[in-house]
Amino acid sequence: MVILHVITRVNQGGTAVWLGHLMRELPKTGDKVVLAAGHIGPGEVEDRLFVEVGGVRIGSLQRQVDVYRDLQALKQVRRLIREIKPDVINTHTSKAGVIGRLATLTLWGTRPIVIHTYHGHILYGYFGRFSNLVIALTERLLSRFTDHFIVSGAQVLKELQGKGIIKKDNYTVVRPGVSSLPQIPKSQAQGLLGIGSAKFVIGWMGRFEPIKRPDRVVALAKNNPEFTFLAAGDGSLLTEIKSQEIPNLILPGWSSAQVIWSASDVAISTSENEAQPIALVEAGMYELPLVAFDVGSTADVIQDDVSGFLVETLSELEARLRQLHLDKEGALRLGKQAKNFSQSRFSVSQFISSHLRVYQLDSPKRGS
Repeated sequence: MVILHVITRVNQGGTAVWLGHLMRELPKTGDKVVLAAGHIGPGEVEDRLFVEVGGVRIGSLQRQVDVYRDLQALKQVRRLIREIKPDVINTHTSKAGVIGRLATLTLWGTRPIVIHTYHGHILYGYFGRFSNLVIALTERLLSRFTDHFIVSGAQVLKELQGKGIIKKDNYTVVRPGVSSLPQIPKSQAQGLLGIGSAKFVIGWMGRFEPIKRPDRVVALAKNNPEFTFLAAGDGSLLTEIKSQEIPNLILPGWSSAQVIWSASDVAISTSENEAQPIALVEAGMYELPLVAFDVGSTADVIQDDVSGFLVETLSELEARLRQLHLDKEGALRLGKQAKNFSQSRFSVSQFISSHLRVYQLDSPKRGS
């Protein structure tokens, strides 16, 4: 089977981890897998995965809307489909989902099976009301020409169904796969980050973009000078946050999950919108209690009051952090549960098996 993955850009983050497992593991089953992507945007860092797997660059594909470049990207994807003749095209992220599905729809003769993966969605939290309406209408239209949907999380599925985007039973909810790595001694990890002997470190990993709400981390750091906040990642808001020079806020840029979570005592997520946050799954595997806003499918990753806490407000998140700081035994208990839950539910093997089942649902090529 030949599988073509098309994504707008391979920036560092959870989606790159998702694709990384597919690109590395599916060829072991005898399948040919090709990754095609456009360029990263300003303030983003391209994941090394793209070069590592010999990705095909779609030069005109970008996140911003530009009618001329978008039409060029459509032609480039159509040309690639004709060249490699995939049995399956699996699109990822909003723009690539539009371009890839339209490219396939406009082919003459046989066409590949069309699968679109929702790693969350952009139906709220990104744009204004009018843009959200246009996006929902576009997704509803494209859903008619999509053979199957892969959805990251039960709540994300519910929200897509609520908008009338997924109406049939042609979907599969897939849990991300996460590989566990050996933990680095805490003192060593903190030394690598220049933290010193911090007593209580609160870790955060993500893109410094409005949807991820790094401003909430800033507010927490300012309100709690006795704690050390470790916020790893890059993005358009990082420069402005760095300029504030908050003493107890460490900003190392992109760093490995192994180093960040080994150096931390608690992991938090402050996002406005999420699917199943891979960063929190990784943190759970490092036996960290998890605290996050109850948005999207975050509840699929955190068992509230068992492996961590789901919160509604910043003040509630702050109160939970203070609770974990004071209750060391309780924090250890939650961390152990987080590790057990993460390891049992988010293995790479279940992730690959779920994708293979989807790809094999209707493997013969269809007529258009």
